[in-house]
Amino acid sequence: MRAPFAVILFVMLHLSGEVFAVPLKGAPRFANSDLGLTNAQRDKLIAEANAGNNTAAARLGMYYDFTTSDRESAYYWFRKAALNGHLQSQYNLGVRSLGKRSLENCIEAKYWFEMASKNGMEKAQQALERLDDCTRWRRENPDS
Repeated sequence: MRAPFAVILFVMLHLSGEVFAVPLKGAPRFANSDLGLTNAQRDKLIAEANAGNNTAAARLGMYYDFTTSDRESAYYWFRKAALNGHLQSQYNLGVRSLGKRSLENCIEAKYWFEMASKNGMEKAQQALERLDDCTRWRRENPDS
């Protein structure tokens, strides 16, 4: 059965701020449907990430964040990739930090956005331009 108009599902990923268009054919597909891993795939990615493969580390970050909701493991793998220059992981850590709404996390978000921006990511520069002065967090939340 064909829809009278092009059917596209737009899914907002909360870490990356990206919009992904996924053409629908039959049942809807969600952004995290392709992020699942078998135990063997996960173990292989862990070995690759520990050997220095930033793409593997970033993929593990996505897996733990979107499939298992294990935020600590997601942070660990995103940070591992980000420290080794993985741009999307740097940006993802900036986005994650902003969501925590504290002075410390605002400063961390700014750091990661600056890293990604210095490495050439335009959307990180745009995020920096939109980022409020972190001292605002102290004024609004003196106990943070």
